[in-house]
Amino acid sequence: MDALKKTVEHQTSNGKARDSTGNVRFPVTCLTVDVRPTKSSQNQFEAENIETPIPESSSNISPSSSNNSHSSLDTSSSQQGGRKRSLKEANDIDDNNLSTTPASTESSKASNGYVRGLLLDKDEGDREYVGTEVLIVRGGGGMGITADGRRDHTKDHSRKDSTAVAFLNNMKHNVPINVILGNKNKAAPSAIPHRYCVLDYFKVTDIWCEKVNGFVVIFYRLEKLFLDKKSWWAPVGSSETPTTRDFEAKALRQQCVTCTTSSPQVYDKGWMCLNSDCSTFWTSNGNSATVDLTYNPAFLHERSPSENLAPPYLLKPDSGNLCLNNVAAGITVSKGATRGVVCGNCDRCIPRKYWNAWKCATPDCGYVLHAPRDVLSASQVRTNLANTFDGPALSMDKCDESIQIDVEQHGLYRLHRYHLAPGNTVTHIFSCETLNSAIGGPNELFMALPQADLGLQRFEMSQSMSPGQLVAHFSSNSGLPYKYVVAVDSKAFADVPPELLNVLKRGSWAAKLAVPGKQQELAPFNEILTVGYLESDKMGYHDDGEATVGPTVVSLSLGGDSEMKFRMKAKFYYGMPKRGDGGKSPYNPNLPIIPGCAKPEDRRRLNALAATNCTPAELAKEAKKAFADCKATPPALLNLKLAHGDIVVQHGGQVQKHYEHCAVPSDKLRFALTARHIKPEGVASEDLWKGELPAGFDDAANAYDGDMALYEQYLARLH
Repeated sequence: MDALKKTVEHQTSNGKARDSTGNVRFPVTCLTVDVRPTKSSQNQFEAENIETPIPESSSNISPSSSNNSHSSLDTSSSQQGGRKRSLKEANDIDDNNLSTTPASTESSKASNGYVRGLLLDKDEGDREYVGTEVLIVRGGGGMGITADGRRDHTKDHSRKDSTAVAFLNNMKHNVPINVILGNKNKAAPSAIPHRYCVLDYFKVTDIWCEKVNGFVVIFYRLEKLFLDKKSWWAPVGSSETPTTRDFEAKALRQQCVTCTTSSPQVYDKGWMCLNSDCSTFWTSNGNSATVDLTYNPAFLHERSPSENLAPPYLLKPDSGNLCLNNVAAGITVSKGATRGVVCGNCDRCIPRKYWNAWKCATPDCGYVLHAPRDVLSASQVRTNLANTFDGPALSMDKCDESIQIDVEQHGLYRLHRYHLAPGNTVTHIFSCETLNSAIGGPNELFMALPQADLGLQRFEMSQSMSPGQLVAHFSSNSGLPYKYVVAVDSKAFADVPPELLNVLKRGSWAAKLAVPGKQQELAPFNEILTVGYLESDKMGYHDDGEATVGPTVVSLSLGGDSEMKFRMKAKFYYGMPKRGDGGKSPYNPNLPIIPGCAKPEDRRRLNALAATNCTPAELAKEAKKAFADCKATPPALLNLKLAHGDIVVQHGGQVQKHYEHCAVPSDKLRFALTARHIKPEGVASEDLWKGELPAGFDDAANAYDGDMALYEQYLARLH
């Protein structure tokens, strides 16, 4: 029997609202609070973590257990691709009355934001409900750890919170919400076949306040937008969708005699004022409402027509419109091109995992949507062309005063060598337009890479709250296996396109230039990692200090501009892993005091104190006091402004041990090609052949010489 056609009569021992089929609760996290969809966001399905089908029937979905509870999960909107904004209160909203009647068709003067989607997964919350056509969910936020160790509400919800304002805008302006269900929600009326599934569009019909754990909590009632078809998540054997609906049947709605606010009768126990500002709020017959509550059947069974409601974009977008019918220069490198599509065969949501295509992961499906391969020049993807040079480029880098700099010129290349510590350097080799335009130079390399079969793809994050979440950038490995990708994904040098071997020669030349007089320290490069960044992609702080990697790392930057920042690792900058965390990360007097670190004099004082009979608590207290005025994270000590064709050489074990770096591209498309020496003793014997270079590669006649002939031609032009 349909869950919503049976009387709400069962209770749980902990006071959670149930209906008689055992549907317990529906936890909710706001997936996206956003302004109205922009042109680029329409007809695009964000499938980074929603790699799931949209079933059209329930024939293959079996009912789930009816007596399951669920645990806590906090999923932030940023992990789901949402863009959460701080929204001002809409000026058409009565902020003194959040308890509402059903949605009005009356238009309003302004709208500051809408909820575009809800992700429903496991959580800990009371009185939440799921049915085949109605959801009752509590608002997100306000959660914390109680004195007895439970995760529960620890502060009031606010009617002026951006999420609450956005929900109210959805209701008042008749804007539907896309609801997504995770399979960790054991309250669903049937088994959910994939990690996340798209339910359908829902409309907000009621918003009210209750008390949970003594705190004000906002609740929302959502109703399925289109009632003509049976919900795919309905249990097998449940009642079919009625051919006619009684839209006149409504639950009791009564005006409070104290505050004159109208509230619906949500619970079977009786009517209560649901205006949190009222003195009679959440009371029945003068007494505070108990936790033993059942939903009012009339409130659950209400339905309202949706003839005039239309979603702002298709629930299942047209993949052709997303990728193939809008082909223009740069379309496949824009942020929108990183989004997913829906499989044309099985309705599974497909993330853009591969550089050249969207490939459905459903076994035996075989659906592939190829991405157009735009042939773009570097100038087409660069926005800052003002700082381009015909001859040796001028530096825009910034560095801390503790860093010594060597400035040299080698042909048309300018070189800045930054000494982070004795024998440990970061060298920025600046290219210029004359060098970039050379035969086989950066311009040709940049245009060839997107067309080459490099095997670029996005890999799963090793640590993520959402299993299967992909990193933002695309990458592929060539030569000996590198820990960044698994060994089977490393392509042998014998099978790579010639452009990568060209990069390897340039890297060998740059390393010798950056480390003069120490050629014996330079082991031959036998690995290249290619990383492709689309619009807004970046790579956070990390180091290349794996035990199997040699001391010299060379990177060639192609395409859009980027910032490469170096900062000292926190434990070396502060002398402890985290600054001022109350002694949880104790100060370590055995760590070296490196030039550029925070408070070197205080560090010496703390080291001297540690050598006395002071207790760990006393040392922690002094360390917290010493670094109280420091920033929470170490600042960047070196900021390299990388342009198209520039090369960076990191040399020395302390560069990776004491420092970390990040890459923040500023344009639509950038490639970073990084060469390393992987120590053969750390590689499986069956993979060693992958690092073997073609015959004649090391011949002096084939080596890159810094385009010295172009330098001579440039000088001749000047005279």
